[in-house]
Amino acid sequence: MEHLEHFGLSRDPFVKDPVAALHFESDAVTDAERRLLRACLQRRGLGVLTGGIGLGKSTVVRRLLEQLDEERFDAHLLVLVHGGVEGAWLMMRLAHLLGVDSPSQERSRLCGEIFDRLAALHEEGRHAVLLVDDAQLLARKEPLAELRGLLCLEHEGQHLLSVVLAGGAELERGIVLDPGLAQRVDVGVCLAPLDEEGVSAFVAHRLRVAGAEPALFDAVALREIARRSGGVPRLALTLADNALHEAWLLGAARVGPEAVERATRHLGLALTSIAAPVLPLPDAALVEPGESGLFGLTRRDRTEPEVAPLFDGIELEATAILPEDGPPKDDDLETLLEDEVG
Repeated sequence: MEHLEHFGLSRDPFVKDPVAALHFESDAVTDAERRLLRACLQRRGLGVLTGGIGLGKSTVVRRLLEQLDEERFDAHLLVLVHGGVEGAWLMMRLAHLLGVDSPSQERSRLCGEIFDRLAALHEEGRHAVLLVDDAQLLARKEPLAELRGLLCLEHEGQHLLSVVLAGGAELERGIVLDPGLAQRVDVGVCLAPLDEEGVSAFVAHRLRVAGAEPALFDAVALREIARRSGGVPRLALTLADNALHEAWLLGAARVGPEAVERATRHLGLALTSIAAPVLPLPDAALVEPGESGLFGLTRRDRTEPEVAPLFDGIELEATAILPEDGPPKDDDLETLLEDEVG
């Protein structure tokens, strides 16, 4: 591209593709990876990663998948893209991921096959890990209750499956609806936006990889990118990318605040939902179930909601049904929560 050549860049520094060389080891992302990796290595049941849109949750789960040694783990990533998936499809998909040959179309038999496969992996010395991205689409009472059943599966006194859910605020609110599941959260990590220093380091890293000096963006421009993006890495990338092009159109030798202002104006709707100036925030927070913050509404005095056993003889309560009408709205969650608590 002409504007990249103008600034002496060997590659596009602000592409959003998951290019390993462009990955920025922010404190938030690195901390989340370490905490969730520890949960998998110690065969904990449930890890939950939450945070706003564009903060890097998908990056974390994909990098986590890469770090799980195939000799020790049978790890799979399931990305949910809509809420219209039938339960039969989801169970069939899980069976295929685990390597079940010719999965049964009958639910009870299928669940038994999944259990048998998990037990076989355990006998091989490998641990099954399911990573779910956009897991807020599971944030309904029935799917989460069934997920709790999956986490109960044991063989020879050891858990057979670790699950890592990554999603937005709807995921948190949904887990609150099932106190039994909330109490099974072994690791909870909440990604926070980057502060001003973090955004500057993020942009500087991208520029260095592309063969440019970080000084290509002046300090005021970087401060404006941080403020206008709200510290959201995805939006910081978009704004920096457009500001770089605007600086070229202006014939400038560096990217200054005028280029950022022009980029913001032309982006329009893309930045309208961003909060005002970025405040210094912790990069990541570990929150234990029952404390304030993540799952702070968990009630430990409740017994677990019932999940009907699928069949006698096997401790297996495994299915997950995505709602046809998509993720729950706030009023739906409030109604369900009233039913649970009241």
